[in-house]
Amino acid sequence: MENITYNIKENNIINNNNITIKENKIKNDIILLENTSDSDYINQFENEQYARSIDYEINYSIKYLTILLELYGIKKTKMNKFTIIKTLVDFEMNSNNILIVNNSKRLYENLIELKNNSYLSKFILI
Repeated sequence: MENITYNIKENNIINNNNITIKENKIKNDIILLENTSDSDYINQFENEQYARSIDYEINYSIKYLTILLELYGIKKTKMNKFTIIKTLVDFEMNSNNILIVNNSKRLYENLIELKNNSYLSKFILI
């Protein structure tokens, strides 16, 4: 049986150094990664891949997944849902694509916010 340890760090919304919450989270993640062994990191990576795959499989339609492929600039050739999910997860887990993935998620969240707005929703055709 393995021992589990964790650290609790409080993030301040307002900081004298004007460090944002996201910057604090990134710093905490870096510290966590520095204190993690290679095998733990591999397990976390595989767990993240598996979790994303299950999330896409259960919660998203092929139509939505195809939109994500197009948003990432990946051409959809005769793919079934499993292949689409594997392609998306591989793309998202690649560290070279993190800016593209984060920007796409931000844009999608903005789109949802616009669709939920009573006035602006009539201008969104999706």
